[in-house]
Formats: sequence, C-alpha cells, structure tokens
Amino acid sequence: MHCILKPESYEDWLNGDARPAEMRNLLVPYPSSEMKSHPVGNAVNQAKVDHPDLVTRVEATLGENLTLF
Repeated sequence: MHCILKPESYEDWLNGDARPAEMRNLLVPYPSSEMKSHPVGNAVNQAKVDHPDLVTRVEATLGENLTLF
C-alpha cells in the first residue's frame, strides 16, 4: 500500500529506532485538497523507464484514446 507523508513527518518515518506503533500514527489519509496533478507522458507506463522527466508536465491531448498497455 502506498503512503503519502507530510514533509514534517519524513524524519519520524525514516527514524530507524521508531516502533511500529509510532509509525501507525503517521498513516492517516492525506488531504485531497493538498494534492496536485498534471498530465504526464506515456513513458510512465513502462517499468523499464526510470528518470526524472517522467513527471514533467505535458500538453493534454483531448479526444485521444489512451491505453494502459
């Protein structure tokens, strides 16, 4: 399961001495009002591709039928 942490929780999450019970307190729903999204290229669907440009905004193409695979 994926988890989105607030920046102020990073240090606690990465602390090697933390107990699981303490970590559960960080696993709360991230507010959707604080999330942002934008269109990205189709390369994100290729597991073998891994580089920072994958999250670069692209121009959305309206009316194009996209496939996942």
